[in-house]
Amino acid sequence: MDHVDKCPKRVDHRVARQLITKKAGICGGSATISGTRIRVADIVGYWRIYGEDATQVHGVYPHLSRDQIEAALGYYQDNRNEIDELMRLEEKLISEARWPGRSST
Repeated sequence: MDHVDKCPKRVDHRVARQLITKKAGICGGSATISGTRIRVADIVGYWRIYGEDATQVHGVYPHLSRDQIEAALGYYQDNRNEIDELMRLEEKLISEARWPGRSST
């Protein structure tokens, strides 16, 4: 099953636009929860780790509201290629840092 098929109910688009921002100089311009340095990619990463359970993600970030977490997952649903590519690039960079000289695909 596709990851986004299990995204929780999305918050209203007007609310989501206020909860997710992209600003140059903040987390490299990545989409973040407004007013924080928590990236949408971070929320998605934990969401995947915890079996696509948004409640578990809230346990990692208890200071975030459920709407903030759902807005991040909704942003992912609407911008999946952007977030997946960022996550792939970061995985590659981490792998190269751990094992210099190894080629990764």
